[in-house]
Amino acid sequence: NSHEAGLINQAPTDIRGTPVGAPFMAPEKPQTGRINPAPTDVPQNVSRGAIYGARETEKSIHLSLWPEMKNKYIDDELENKWYNLIQFRPVVLKALEEKRASGGIGSSLEAQVDIVLSKDNEFLKDFQLLLPEIFIVSAVNLREASAVGTSQCAVPTIQVSKAKGQKCPRCWNYSEKIGEDKQYPELCPKCVLAL
Repeated sequence: NSHEAGLINQAPTDIRGTPVGAPFMAPEKPQTGRINPAPTDVPQNVSRGAIYGARETEKSIHLSLWPEMKNKYIDDELENKWYNLIQFRPVVLKALEEKRASGGIGSSLEAQVDIVLSKDNEFLKDFQLLLPEIFIVSAVNLREASAVGTSQCAVPTIQVSKAKGQKCPRCWNYSEKIGEDKQYPELCPKCVLAL
């Protein structure tokens, strides 16, 4: 047979000596005390580095402990900012839906959103570059309340209008900067950067 001829490489084995990735063989005794997700060889292979070249630290991934939580990665201020953003997003989505229902826009990518900042939504400044992707629109402009001549109010002022510029055929976002790149004149700067 081919195994005896040395044509098959030695596969790594699990703690029972069974080659990892071998077909399932029913144990002689029922293993009711241990329940593992199937296929059990996948996490075993990953932990042994069969896929990513990691070092072998445990006899089996199924015998290892859960990783310990490291407090240095806990950032309450950042968590609060993301929580506030997640709470603010439905307000923007409602304004987009109202504009869509009135026929002002088709999809949300046809929209530009202008938000007047107040004390309650100043955290949006920290997400300025991510806001178009988070709200799924082509552009988001943040304006200070003093710059637009309004006072601070509890209800956020959100205006939705048709996005300016042309539609990028790659990402479908609208941009006024389409055509600025000579190599990809039909694409927006974000798509040019991605290519």
